[in-house]
Amino acid sequence: MKHMQIGLNVFWNKYELQKNSQIMLSSGAKLDFAVCHLNVIDKTMDRACEIAEDISDTFKEYGIAYIANFEQANFAKECRGEDGFEWANHPDGTHRMVFPERLMKALDKNHNLIGVIYDEFEHMIANRNAGISLNANLNVFTLPETASVVDDGEKLKRDLRSYVTDIGRTGVKQFAGEHVFPILYHIFASCGITPNFKSQKESFSNIQHAIAAGAAYEYDLELWNCVDMWFMRTHPGHSAKEMYNNMVFAYESGVTKMYVESSAAMVTDDEINELGKEFIRFTQEYHGKKRAFGVSDLRPDIGIIRYDDTYWGQSGILLWKRILFGDDRLKPNKKHREYLRVFHMLTHGESCANGINWGRLTPWSLKKHRSFAGMNSTLVFDENVKKEKLESLKLCFLCGEYISPETLEAVHALVKDNGLTVITTARFLPASLKKRYIFPVRVIQEGKGQWIVVKSFRSLRLKRLIRRWLGNPHELTLRFSDHESTFRISKNGEELTPV
Repeated sequence: MKHMQIGLNVFWNKYELQKNSQIMLSSGAKLDFAVCHLNVIDKTMDRACEIAEDISDTFKEYGIAYIANFEQANFAKECRGEDGFEWANHPDGTHRMVFPERLMKALDKNHNLIGVIYDEFEHMIANRNAGISLNANLNVFTLPETASVVDDGEKLKRDLRSYVTDIGRTGVKQFAGEHVFPILYHIFASCGITPNFKSQKESFSNIQHAIAAGAAYEYDLELWNCVDMWFMRTHPGHSAKEMYNNMVFAYESGVTKMYVESSAAMVTDDEINELGKEFIRFTQEYHGKKRAFGVSDLRPDIGIIRYDDTYWGQSGILLWKRILFGDDRLKPNKKHREYLRVFHMLTHGESCANGINWGRLTPWSLKKHRSFAGMNSTLVFDENVKKEKLESLKLCFLCGEYISPETLEAVHALVKDNGLTVITTARFLPASLKKRYIFPVRVIQEGKGQWIVVKSFRSLRLKRLIRRWLGNPHELTLRFSDHESTFRISKNGEELTPV
């Protein structure tokens, strides 16, 4: 039996927020761990280590382990301590946080450090440290000499593997991002970075889950979830009921560790408010509650296979340039948009056909935020997914820039032997079948299964052909090896009711 560990994001980096954090840590909430922001980028190494040891001592007193969260360098160009130590700027002009061994050992003074989070790391990579300024143009890693989606992606993988290896040498047991945008889960996971998705925030929680859980399942990693109370620049930007239902979703969807950001929103004038009370209620109901399933037991009906190209629908209007991998030489095209059209179909038209995040800043983004969209048992995989991870699929979409020959061969075998239905453009169709593709939508039977070959993933005929796999509008279904859950989504998209 498995249970979900429950945590709370608390702040020791801003002294005016410590009081709210202490009130919630002493509230009777049942916690397994905390996530703690700390600021060190303007400190000497000696002072940074003093702060780290104080944090470790504090959580020892509360009797819980913790995860150290680093975000401050995302918002500061200058990151040099008074002793001259460079916390984020590198000789090659790149900007990313340094995790010194001495600091990591100080954080783990009492052997209570679970790991480290580099908050919104994917955002800094794709948007070139735009948290510093919209025109910062500071790359996290150097770009390859030749620009292509695959060249940039493979260069990023090499750099990330080296970065994660160096961090591991400091004694850090686990390294995670915290993704505000629904990108880079698979590239991170392939380098050993734990998938950690923000729910609520500006995304559909279950679309974020489908992507992040797909990465965790494919690469045999834990799945973490930050239930984030921010919406755009509003905090709290979500109701207590929405927060509670997102925590329930985390439990029901196989998340390993779930925490809420943040304790600051849960206290008003030194009194625990409705948000705090709902959080405490959830911890008392779900702390230690056993499950017969976890992320490793997911068995999706529907799969999406694509190269992890960093595109989520960036509009280029005011924010988030329409580029890939933070590289001005790479512009998204119709191959990268296919993925968004697939989600539009799978959510019965609820997600935007051109983006999957409210941060897109187009007329669609004026719609009131919803945490949940109707969708049937879906996971996203990358271009190297192995056959054994796809065995449960009934329906599979092939889209994007590139899929490896080995993965395409595995999909081909599942069509012939398992009865899988695959939807693809002609570019991923086996060579032996291409001569049979004539019409804009062509169904080609092969063995026990079939290929549906299309020019566009927005075809109405395509939707009719696959309707039986899409589930019901306003219902969310999760399938595991020995467990299935279906929830009815409320009209405002904030609450789930078991069906």
